[in-house]
Amino acid sequence: MAKQDVHVGAPLDPATLAALPYKERVARVSEAIGALGPREDAPNPPQAELSDADARAVLASLVDEAAVPADAWARAFLALVHAAPER
Repeated sequence: MAKQDVHVGAPLDPATLAALPYKERVARVSEAIGALGPREDAPNPPQAELSDADARAVLASLVDEAAVPADAWARAFLALVHAAPER
């Protein structure tokens, strides 16, 4: 697991967007998002203080909070998330 970079750009005026035809509105928002952050996106290095158990705990909390269908895939995923690491 690593830190995330969050890039915030200039706000888009809702009234300006509302006045545009839908296609142009989508293009304006897409261009604004595309202009955020560096051109080359490189992953941050892993944080040594975070373990595999921390990653599983994050996944488990996300799954536990979501409405997960009770099918074979979901059961297998939950078993993997809650499993102890094999070393």
